[in-house]
Amino acid sequence: MKKRIYYIIYAIIQIVGGFYGFLTAFDIASKEFDSVSQISKELASLYSVEMLTNCYKFLMIVSIIIGLYFLIYVLKNKKLVKNGLTIGLLIVSIFSSLDIVALLAIITLIVVISTNDKVTTEKKAKKEPVVVEMSNPKTTKNDYISAIVLIIAYFGQLLVVPLLSKIIGEAFATILYDLMLIFVAIWAFFGRYKRDFKYLKENLSYYIKKAFKYWGIMLLAVLIASGVKAVLGVTDQTANQAALETLPFWYLIPSALIFAPIVEEAIFRGSIRRFIKNDVVFIIVSALTFGLLHTFLSEEGLYNIIVQSLNYAAMGGVLAYSYTKTNNIYTSMMAHFLQNSFGVIMMILQVL
Repeated sequence: MKKRIYYIIYAIIQIVGGFYGFLTAFDIASKEFDSVSQISKELASLYSVEMLTNCYKFLMIVSIIIGLYFLIYVLKNKKLVKNGLTIGLLIVSIFSSLDIVALLAIITLIVVISTNDKVTTEKKAKKEPVVVEMSNPKTTKNDYISAIVLIIAYFGQLLVVPLLSKIIGEAFATILYDLMLIFVAIWAFFGRYKRDFKYLKENLSYYIKKAFKYWGIMLLAVLIASGVKAVLGVTDQTANQAALETLPFWYLIPSALIFAPIVEEAIFRGSIRRFIKNDVVFIIVSALTFGLLHTFLSEEGLYNIIVQSLNYAAMGGVLAYSYTKTNNIYTSMMAHFLQNSFGVIMMILQVL
């Protein structure tokens, strides 16, 4: 009971701290920039107050979301369970929160790790049902053909959209081609969608929890990738991200929340998986292709293409990992949806 009260108080403080940090992000960034400038002018030249402000806002939003997750989880389950998701989110909280909240996150992490969860095998089975018949079905000749057709159709937009744009305009050409790609993706994976949906419907809460778990891991992976990029001297946002921010919201939202989860998961997870059965090789190939295909046409120079792809590669790797672990395409689709929803919310908040 005492631990539950502590967890609730901690979650509330993290949420409040996150909102406070978001509202005062500019002041925090200005002080940080001044401190860096006093230490090294060369180092300060790599940053700007605006960039640091956006970074702090991003971290505060992460902190708020994690705090809300902990609060809802504790209110429903009475305590934080010692598992990979909880520990991972607490580690993210340490690096994404204000000082006092980070300190509480460290204390909470120690409390969670030192807790002995006495859960019987029977109870565990109820919480995470064993989903039968989830091995990968044998890939047929038609599966290979449909995957190749989808991949060709995806890259075909580089040629077809510019040609259509001259006739019906760029916006309408892009929307039309996106709708066509969604149709091709559903056609290519209809059997898999139908099969996986059966298990999703029967174990909905199980797969939703898995999606949130892998999204949490994804946030951590992206933060680490961002840190690596900063060390390598690349702090600017990707050209792909900058281009997205110029799109009208009426197109950006359905593109990010509907098109990307359906089509990109069908290509970078579903299609690649049909050709690569080894889990490790599949995750690596999926991560690299997902990362590089988001940057190789928009970035200048090989170095920028590779370094700027790290965030996307981190996302792609986690999504591929989630697919291998659950063997259900809807898990990676939901995690992808959560990540893109988070990105869209951040864009909206920056405009406000």
